Amino acid sequence: MTSVSKEVVSSLFSGSGLQRSVLSRYRLPDGATCRFLTGGLNDTYVIESPSTKLYLRLYRCDWRRKQDIAAEVDMLVHLAQDGQPVSRPVARRDGSYLTRIRAPEGTRWAVVFTDAPGAPPRLNAARAAAYGEVVAGLHVSADRVQQDPRRFCLDLRHLIEEPIASIEPFLKHRADDLRYLTSIGSDLSEAIESMLPKSRPEFGFCHGDHHGGNVHQGPDGGLVVFDFDCYGYGWRAYDLAVMLWQLAHSHGWSRSGRAKVVRRWNGFLEGYNRVRSLGHEELAAIRLFVPVRQIWWLGLHTHMRLQEVWGGTLGDAFFDANLGYLREACDECGIGN
Repeated sequence: MTSVSKEVVSSLFSGSGLQRSVLSRYRLPDGATCRFLTGGLNDTYVIESPSTKLYLRLYRCDWRRKQDIAAEVDMLVHLAQDGQPVSRPVARRDGSYLTRIRAPEGTRWAVVFTDAPGAPPRLNAARAAAYGEVVAGLHVSADRVQQDPRRFCLDLRHLIEEPIASIEPFLKHRADDLRYLTSIGSDLSEAIESMLPKSRPEFGFCHGDHHGGNVHQGPDGGLVVFDFDCYGYGWRAYDLAVMLWQLAHSHGWSRSGRAKVVRRWNGFLEGYNRVRSLGHEELAAIRLFVPVRQIWWLGLHTHMRLQEVWGGTLGDAFFDANLGYLREACDECGIGN
């Protein structure tokens, strides 16, 4: 994550402008339109015609480098060619995938992707199992190619140290919380390092954001995974823990909430193990990565506000709720007791 100090940090392009500067380089049906869909870590546009639906992602300046995006494209091409259900990049007329855009804040890059039909599945045990199978299939498929040195590592520096550095300015008036966060980060790092190797199959390609919102279930029941922007190389236990993190956020820590989490989580693990078996140490480590994910998520939000990319304020209510979740997640895995 780079520091931003500019008069413009995030411009918004019109769909019609991108039709001229980007989509003119593609073979698209006559009459295809482009409109802004949503912003987030990057900007997303939908491209539509009576016979086509595609998506254009316009990467934020200073969020991903050209080499990061090129590595993401290459991995998706491999996964698609290997039969994995992913939204794949679409080639331009010249066979390349990236288009450079000159924005007020600097260079941005555009890539067009195929549609992932349908909507996020309403997870029950059976649908969670199907999703687990897909996630394991991605891990196994990615291990058929060498680790790409252009892509970042989802290591403890990325997941814990850098996020805590971004969170710290927001907790200057909450010294006890900052001490707790720093202590927990150290305890989690020590526990994970002692449990897991940094070698395949435990360590390798990770989507990085399997929270259930980046997969669609189509009319035929099939699942398609998209948004590989957070893809990196790390422990597979972290990739799986993102789903457990989201389930706990969705259903809570009450008795009834836990029951819902357990049913869906057990289904997810059952499906994953059909394709790639998890060892005892990996299963235990997944629980540790739930609070790690919470730290990373807090770090993302604080970083984006420090860089003035995302608006709004992060007040005490925000930290009360999210540090509360962190404490509960740590209690669940026996860290900090």
